[in-house]
Amino acid sequence: METLSFAFGVLSMIGLLFVIAIVIGAVKVIKQGKRIEELEQQVSDNMRDVMETTHRIFEETHRNLDQRIDDTHRRIDENSRNVHDLIDKNYTELISYTDSRLDKLEQKLTSTINAKQTLKA
Repeated sequence: METLSFAFGVLSMIGLLFVIAIVIGAVKVIKQGKRIEELEQQVSDNMRDVMETTHRIFEETHRNLDQRIDDTHRRIDENSRNVHDLIDKNYTELISYTDSRLDKLEQKLTSTINAKQTLKA
């Protein structure tokens, strides 16, 4: 009987150790599960922050690009007007100069013809 009691005592201790090990393991698993949930929430929050930041940067870049395009178009239009005005001015000056030269040529021709007619007469 003593041997049987001793065997039951040893088996009880082994069973108690198994129960303690199972409880400790279960507690660790529960803690790890909570830690995983916290990490998943952090990852989710970080992803949301990254997406918001990326969207904000994209919108800001888009606005900057639109502004630069508008500025470039404005400068192109201004340069185009300036070139057109310069062409008009040069055209007017060219016509004026040509007209002046033709008037001088006409005057020379007229005076030459008059001088020849005077010599013939």
